[in-house]
Amino acid sequence: MPMRNDLPEIVPITGNLPAGFGFLIAEAGRQGHEFVERFHKAWLEGGERCDGPGEGLFAAFLDGRLAGMAAMVADPYAEDPRIGRLRHVFVMQAVRRKGVAAALVETCLDRGRSFELIRLRTRNPDAARLYERLGFVPIALDNATHVYRRPGAG
Repeated sequence: MPMRNDLPEIVPITGNLPAGFGFLIAEAGRQGHEFVERFHKAWLEGGERCDGPGEGLFAAFLDGRLAGMAAMVADPYAEDPRIGRLRHVFVMQAVRRKGVAAALVETCLDRGRSFELIRLRTRNPDAARLYERLGFVPIALDNATHVYRRPGAG
C-alpha cells in the first residue's frame, strides 16, 4: 500500500511553541477565535502547560508548515481529576477538511485515555459534526456542549 504524504504530522509541544505560531494567532483572531490568543498569553505567563497526567499540547504540520493545534487537559471546570477536556482546537483555514483536526483530536483522545470522561465546548457547527463523528455526544451543560466516554467505560 503506498504511503500517503498528505497526512498531517502531529507533534507534542513541551517547550517553546512552534515556529509559525504567530500566523495561527493572527488567523484565529481574524476569524473571531480569541481563544488562541488567550492560550498564547497564558502559555507565555507559565500557565496552560498541558503537562499533567493525561495532558498534552499538540501541533499539526502539513507539508512542513504549522497547520493547527489542540490540547488535552484535566477539565478546569470540573473538580474531578477523572474528567478531561479537549481544548484549543484550531486549524488554519487553508488546510481544513484535510484530516488535520481529526488527527489532532484523535491524538488528544489517545493522550487522555486515563480520563473517564472528556468534555468540550464549541459554537462551531462544523466542529460539532467532526466531534460527533469521532464519538462525542451532544450534551447541554453550562460549560460543555459535548462529552466523550471511552467505549466500554462506565
